[in-house]
This record gives sequence, C-alpha cells and structure tokens, in this order.
Amino acid sequence: MKKQNGMNSAKDISNVILARATVADMRFLFNLRNDSKVRAVSFNNNPVQWDKHRRWLLKTIANSSSCLFVVKVNRRRVGQVRVDLHAGYGEISVSIAAASRRKGYAIISVDEVSRHIFKKYPKIKKIFAYIRPDNIASIKTFEMAGFSRQRIVKYKENKALKMALMG
Repeated sequence: MKKQNGMNSAKDISNVILARATVADMRFLFNLRNDSKVRAVSFNNNPVQWDKHRRWLLKTIANSSSCLFVVKVNRRRVGQVRVDLHAGYGEISVSIAAASRRKGYAIISVDEVSRHIFKKYPKIKKIFAYIRPDNIASIKTFEMAGFSRQRIVKYKENKALKMALMG
C-alpha cells in the first residue's frame, strides 16, 4: 500500500509506504514500543520485555483480526499503525520513531490505513482511537486524519479521549 500526497510540501511525505509487518520488523517494533516517549503516552508505561514482545508480534501477525503495518519512508522504517478488528468497528493506534516525528507521517499513515480498512472490511463501519487526554499531538494527528472527538471514557483502567472515524 503506497500513499503519495503532497499534503505538506515542506515535509517529505510523498514517499510514505505502509507494509504489513513481518518477523523481519521485530527488532524495529520492539525498539519503537519501548521508546520513552511512546511509553509515556501509552496506557501502560512499563517497558515491554523481548520475550513478551516476540510472542505478541508472532500472535498479532497470525491473527486475522489484527492489521499491523510498518510505516516506511524511502525504504526506512519510521513507525507503525495497528488496527484491531471487532464486530462492526476497528480500534487504531499509531507510533512514530523519535527521529521521524512532526513530519506528517502519522497523519498520512492513519488516513491511509483507515481507508484501507474500510475498503477491505466492509462490515467495519467505524474506527475508534483511544488517546490520553494530555496527548495533544496524537489528538491533533487523529483530527487531521478525519477523526472526531467523542467523549472521555475509561479505557484500560485509564481516562481516555475516544475519537471516531465513520466509514
């Protein structure tokens, strides 16, 4: 899946490619999951151990209800987008590596993956994102990708802003 869009000419987002995650992405995804800023805005702040990550990735790749994409720019991995599919809706999350933040990659990736999910899975009518209310950057990212704020909810024992995109 490739997205070419000159949305922001000052930032190189024309070469964003989204590829299904594979075992070859394991180390990159492990490092991304344990990035201090990713952990800080996560609903679980604890670092992920290698064995747990390995089991999670193998299970996620094999799970037909989970769509995990690696975001690449000029063949370099810069992030990930995951959508877990449920009856009638999906739940999306995104993480971008520190060196690649604030370049528009998250917006274009969330937008492209959302379009892909609605097209490939016609029974999915909504995609939800759950974001910590103090994570302003993520809230803005999802708004720019077309998501709307719903309400504050309890998510994984935490307060979260529920955002939605309708298909």
